[in-house]
Amino acid sequence: MYRTSLLAVLVACAGEPDPTHTKPPTPTPTPTLELPSETEALESAGFTVQSGGFLFATMEGCCDPDANCRGNNVSTPYGMHAVPPAPNYYVEQHGIVDDFGDPEPGTMTEFRLREDEALVLLGETPPPASYFGFRSYLGQREGEDIVASLGASLNHLVIGAQRGTDDIWKQPLAIVTTADASVEQSVTEALVASGWDPAYIHNDRITHEVTRMGLNQLGDSFFTVLRVAEYADPAAGAAWQANHGLRVLRLTPEVEQAVWEPHPWPELPERGTGTNEDAWLASLDALDTAIRETHAGVEPLATEALPYWRETLECIDDVFRCTGDLRDRFIASSPQFALGPDDFIVVFGVNHARTGKSNYSSFAVQTIANQRGVAAITSASMPGSTAAWLPDDPLTDDLYAWTIARDCAPHDPDRCLEVPTTCPGAPTDEQLKVVFRAYLESETGAAPAAEEVQWDRLLLYRGI
Repeated sequence: MYRTSLLAVLVACAGEPDPTHTKPPTPTPTPTLELPSETEALESAGFTVQSGGFLFATMEGCCDPDANCRGNNVSTPYGMHAVPPAPNYYVEQHGIVDDFGDPEPGTMTEFRLREDEALVLLGETPPPASYFGFRSYLGQREGEDIVASLGASLNHLVIGAQRGTDDIWKQPLAIVTTADASVEQSVTEALVASGWDPAYIHNDRITHEVTRMGLNQLGDSFFTVLRVAEYADPAAGAAWQANHGLRVLRLTPEVEQAVWEPHPWPELPERGTGTNEDAWLASLDALDTAIRETHAGVEPLATEALPYWRETLECIDDVFRCTGDLRDRFIASSPQFALGPDDFIVVFGVNHARTGKSNYSSFAVQTIANQRGVAAITSASMPGSTAAWLPDDPLTDDLYAWTIARDCAPHDPDRCLEVPTTCPGAPTDEQLKVVFRAYLESETGAAPAAEEVQWDRLLLYRGI
């Protein structure tokens, strides 16, 4: 039997407080929520059940002076588990996602897990969208930020492939996150016993090879991110986010369990198909020329956005760490710049969703000091934006061009992104950058390879 609320289950281990804690652990009351029928089956499997919550990040703390919003993607609002502490432990504050909004009292969006714990998400997938994905992350290790995805994403392509259908929207969904195969099996069997169809149950695995599990200060902290982009019906998407019904449970074994089958290093989808966007290069160059001619007599600062990425899992021990890597996402960034009151930037490039190199793409303005996403334009809005420059080019709708300015009045208001001087924007002397993203090439189930896409371009005009 399937319940339409979306339940998230987190499995933890019982045990005495660890003496390495920096302050005496004290019991914390957890929210009192009505539990669905899965609870009885999970308790019968030997788990103590605690209730948590689920939130979509509001970014309400992102404008605080010392905030760090990790380059949040404003076109894919982040959904997160809010987890109660293990029995006899207390709520901790770690810092990775603290600025993204307050969870329910008695819960935390960044948490520690023992190796016999699990995360389980139960309910429905969102309404139809260009992209949907879920991934658990390593947050901090001994106080140092790592921010590393822990394998391939459970995205809409993976879910569809496992189910043998593309129709995965508004359908039953169960995600079981574990560090051990035997724990995964126990939780899965309990879900099936409660009435869940095994076809709706999917796995999100954490490998022991790169993580340090445990509830004390030596254990890594973890968090989860659920992303959705470009709802086919924006109103339906907004309604789902506002009334998602997602819930989190933490399950603690009544008796501490030995770990017998730790998950190994996962298989990761390879980037690249052998196809590229060279067929669009001549049109892109023509667009470049046309934009320059529009502002003839003024020499712009021209540059390409340079791609950067971190290799999933391998980056955990790298000196640069992982900076929020995701196997699904190609990302590129412009150099830093200040945007004065009369300055503007024209950003332009290939719409990677139109060429088939991604399911959706976007560009966004981001602050440097707080790493705060200000505003974004996604691929669904890009067709038609280059018609004024390339009216006769048959590939014009596969390209895009947009203006970024403090005041859009002197520009085409339908093709201009305004950056305010107050939050969520930034003062005219604060450094900004433009970040470009392309999510999920269907043929590979990974991000497009950097060498197979045309890199986005920018022309910065000062004081026109």
